[in-house]
Amino acid sequence: MQNIHQRIDFLRQSLKNLRSTGSIAPSSRYLCKSMASKIDPLKAKVVVELGAGDGVITGYLLNRLQ
Repeated sequence: MQNIHQRIDFLRQSLKNLRSTGSIAPSSRYLCKSMASKIDPLKAKVVVELGAGDGVITGYLLNRLQ
């Protein structure tokens, strides 16, 4: 879980780069779990994650795929 300083920094950076970031808040763990749950780890051979971010969703995807 992020502390308040990390959240404020994320918001500040997002507002500076809103056109490229497209977000003003980091992805929640609920969103990350929901997205990762859509992947069948036994069938997925390639997973492509597009977009700028801080790597939160990537971590959940990697844990799901092992």
